[in-house]
Amino acid sequence: MAKRLFVINEWLLSDLSGENGSDAREESYEFMLALRKKCDRIAVLRGSPWMHKADALMKSTDVATRRVSKVLHLSILRDSNKCNMFDEQECAPVPESLKGRIHEKDEYLFRLFYASNADSLVTADARLQEQVAQIEWDKPPIFLRDEFLRQYRSEASGNMER
Repeated sequence: MAKRLFVINEWLLSDLSGENGSDAREESYEFMLALRKKCDRIAVLRGSPWMHKADALMKSTDVATRRVSKVLHLSILRDSNKCNMFDEQECAPVPESLKGRIHEKDEYLFRLFYASNADSLVTADARLQEQVAQIEWDKPPIFLRDEFLRQYRSEASGNMER
């Protein structure tokens, strides 16, 4: 099975926190269980907005949030076979082809994408996907959350544990 590396923006953490509803939380939880079983990995930037939100999940008093956060932290973020952690200084600047085309708050995702040599970037932000689609060259493969999860679930053949 081929290993893939994904950069996933903050939708995953919003889902896990329950901010996007219980169905989204369950879908993202199932994604993490499938990721844990497969050879795939995620890339994360230390000190990024993503990591701050991941850390905040562990401090939640909500039982469901703590349950899914425990899987995220113990089975993915602390496992070097599941998560590639990068420091700020390891990331290159945003490529010229993207400068001025994406919001500054999204730049760290692209810096991480190129530093990690990720296979794709996954976002829930259709605006971001559209901005990247307008670039003629040097653009990363970018997928929307729902499309990505549907495909990943299909690949996992429904054999995810609960």
